[in-house]
Parts: sequence; C-alpha cells; structure tokens
Amino acid sequence: IEYFQIALSANRSRADVWHLMAQTYSEAFHLALDEVDFDTAVQFYNKRLQLGATAALYFDYGNLLLTCSDTFGEEELLKQACNYLDAALKRTPEAKYVHPEWLFAYAKALDLASDFEENEQDLVLSIKLLKDIYALDSNFPGLFHQLALSIHHLASLMLDSNLTDSALHYFKLGHLKDKENGDLLIDWSAALLSSLESLTGLDQITAYEEQAHDKIMKGIALGAMQGYYLLACLYANKRELDTAFFYFQKAHQYDTLPSMFELEEESFLEPLMATDSMQNFLEQIGWKSEL
Repeated sequence: IEYFQIALSANRSRADVWHLMAQTYSEAFHLALDEVDFDTAVQFYNKRLQLGATAALYFDYGNLLLTCSDTFGEEELLKQACNYLDAALKRTPEAKYVHPEWLFAYAKALDLASDFEENEQDLVLSIKLLKDIYALDSNFPGLFHQLALSIHHLASLMLDSNLTDSALHYFKLGHLKDKENGDLLIDWSAALLSSLESLTGLDQITAYEEQAHDKIMKGIALGAMQGYYLLACLYANKRELDTAFFYFQKAHQYDTLPSMFELEEESFLEPLMATDSMQNFLEQIGWKSEL
C-alpha cells in the first residue's frame, strides 16, 4: 500500500494504481470482514470509476459488494452488486470462455436477490449462467452447490416438484465433489425440510426427515453451526417440543438464529413458538415480536 501511495502522490491520474489500492483493501475485507477495509475499498473504487470504467473494474467492485451483502444481509449493496456484475458481463460477450468466475458471481448475486424480491426471471437467469459454466467446466468450484440453491429457490416460487427433485440431485452431486463442505449439507437439509409440505405419503415424509437429520448432524460436525436452528425446526414440526427447544437454545448459543420476523414467519416453528417456555426464553434474551 505504501508504494501505491507514493505512486499516487506523484501522479493522481494513475487509474491502474487506484484500482490496485481498491483491490488490496477488498482482499483485506475478504479476509477479515472489517467494515473499515470495505469502506476504504469503496472509496478507492469510486475514485477509479471517475477515471473511466472497464469490465474488470465493474467485476471487482461488484464482487466486493456481493461479499459484503452476503455477509451482512444488505439489500441495497446486493442491488448495486447485481448492477456492476451485469455491466461487467455486458462489456465482455466472451466472458463465459475467459471469465467463468464472473458468471458465477452474477448467478450467486441474482440468487441472493431472490431472498429480498421473489423474481422468477432472476432465478432463471442465475440457472442459465451456471449451466453455461457447467457446459464448459463441470469441475468449477462450488458450481453444483450454487446450481442446487438457485434451482431450489425457483422450485419454491413455482411450487414445481420436478425442479425440487433437480435441486436435490445437484446437492448430491455437489456433496460428491466436496464431502467436507458443511454449509452444503445444511443447505441440502434445508431443501429437504422445505419439501416436506408438498409430500403426502407418511413413508416419504419420514424418509426426508431422516435424511435431513443425518445431513444436519454431519454438517454440524463439519462446523456448520447454523444446523442447530434447522434441528429446532425439524423437531418442532414433529411436535417434539422439548428437543426442539433444546436445539433452539443451542442455535442462540452459537448466534445462528435468524431475525425475529423470520422466526415468526417460519411455519415449522409455530408449535414451539406457542409454548410458554419459548416465549419466556425470547423475553429473557430480549427478542420482541416484529409482526
């Protein structure tokens, strides 16, 4: 950084150096998730943009915004990330051949955006971008995991059982590629649990519950502590409320609970939320209804 500062003190019109400064602070943010690094990187990217735009600049800036929005759940930053990543791809028609990571980042951003605005077209585009990568490199890191997520989210919007089956298939492929990925196992189990509402046969429901439980436990063993919340949902849905409450407390212990609004919207938790022990616990930890 010191050498870059010296270069800029000699010539502040060096667009390449402003970009390198922004990249350096972006990398620092990716490593430590320090908001000061993020704010500094944004400052340098904006300064670089004043000197002209390039596809690489749009991607780097968009990728920084994507990381921050994914980490802290910032909707506005995610919208900006989508805009910059889209601009990068539009400036580079051959991107899928030379920059598949650009397609992947934009596909991920579009999928994350569906958490805020349920837009089928964004998810369709996300899946298309991922399949473009798949056609060229089936070993691209994280490809099957993200493809499973995008398809699952589209299936949830369209209530399409065929898409659900496709998502579960890609989760399986992703697991075969990366068996030590606890987050993938948790996402896979969440997809299984969300599928329960569309099932009618008791045997199939039981099979899905058992699969979900098995994957959650394996995910937790690999360090994905958000699995405790899913266990609370699973047992609450089965009306095993003491066990559900135990795992809910574990989720709080590991700071993996969603917002109060999401808790109150989660149908699986309704039996647990209605208990006195749960209401007393929420009051004890200072959580208040947002409905």
